[in-house]
Amino acid sequence: MKKAIEIYRRSLALMGETENEENEVLKENAVSLINVILAQIYELDATLCGEKKESGASIPQIYTLEDRLNLSEQILFSVMPLGLAGYLLNEEEPQRSTFFLQLYRTECDILRTRSKKSYRHKIKRSF
Repeated sequence: MKKAIEIYRRSLALMGETENEENEVLKENAVSLINVILAQIYELDATLCGEKKESGASIPQIYTLEDRLNLSEQILFSVMPLGLAGYLLNEEEPQRSTFFLQLYRTECDILRTRSKKSYRHKIKRSF
C-alpha cells in the first residue's frame, strides 16, 4: 500500500517538477484527479488482484494525499503516476498531457492483456 502523496510525487518527477509552493495548485487538484483515476482503473485492479467485484460495489476514493491506496503494485508504480501526470498537465501543457495520458492508456491495456492471458492459460500440473 502506498500513500497518495507518493503517487503525486512520482507524477511530479515524471513531469520534471519538484514539490514547491509554485505547484500548490497541482497539489490541490491531485486528490480529485486521483479519485477520477481510481474510478477508471477499479475493474482493472480487481482483475489483477484476482477478485471479482460485485455490481454496486463501491469504488474506493481518497480524501487527502495522506490516505493510503490499496491497489496492486503494477497500478501503483506504472499506471497511477502516468495518469495523474497527464491530468495535472491538462490545462497548462496539453501536448505533454496527451503524451502522458497515452502512456497511461497503453499501460492499462498492457496490464489488461496480461491479466487475460494469465487467466486463460493457467497450467495444471499433475504430479
